[in-house]
Amino acid sequence: MIPSRSQFREIRLPAHEPGLSQPELQEEMEETFLKLCDLLEQYAPGWYSNQLREKTELVRRQIGK
Repeated sequence: MIPSRSQFREIRLPAHEPGLSQPELQEEMEETFLKLCDLLEQYAPGWYSNQLREKTELVRRQIGK
């Protein structure tokens, strides 16, 4: 199954948000990374390598999600 376009549209790059401080930008980038990884894991598990899975879990632990 292929993700719908609306699922990708939900993911916005925070660099397009004016006025974000560096910590806010970092948090937004982490959230974006996790959303993309969730889509990859769900729809392309062959591309979702163990290394990426480990990085995803590291980011989740760092931001407490």
